[in-house]
Amino acid sequence: MKKAQFFYADFIIGVLVIGFIAILFARTMVEVPEKQGEIHRLSNDAMMISNLLMSPGVNSGLWGSGQGKIGLVEKGSVNSVWLNDFLSLVEKTSPNDGYQTAKRLLGTEHDFAVYFQDKNGNVFNNRVYGGVDDLGQLGNLNANHIVRINRVVYFDENNDGLGQVVNLIIVVWD
Repeated sequence: MKKAQFFYADFIIGVLVIGFIAILFARTMVEVPEKQGEIHRLSNDAMMISNLLMSPGVNSGLWGSGQGKIGLVEKGSVNSVWLNDFLSLVEKTSPNDGYQTAKRLLGTEHDFAVYFQDKNGNVFNNRVYGGVDDLGQLGNLNANHIVRINRVVYFDENNDGLGQVVNLIIVVWD
């Protein structure tokens, strides 16, 4: 019967390979829940913003000073006064940034954008309101995670009683 040879260098290389694999496995298992946690927080913020926008606004004239509650919809229909106040707020650049005030009122630290889209996919006024100005910028975001929520509302742009059902789209990213 022959005796097996044992080399100390082979043993060390084997231990290093197994150790390296164990470290990679452990790091992967730790990073997955962290990424899922961030996506979960982002989804929660997106849903909260969506719910607030789908509710009635309070004291819209005071939104610029950081008071009141942002909301755009009353009885399933977009309120044009609240919408105009919201759009004015997020586009305001001085004396303090209206977009940052809107983020505080919506209770989020994440960036967001809001736009309306008809049944043909056309964006109203070709504008996106919030952290970006147009759809092209939304398509080129440098973000780790993006959550998009679609809500359906009745929108009568000129209050003539001949409105249409449209998508209110909320995009939130980090």
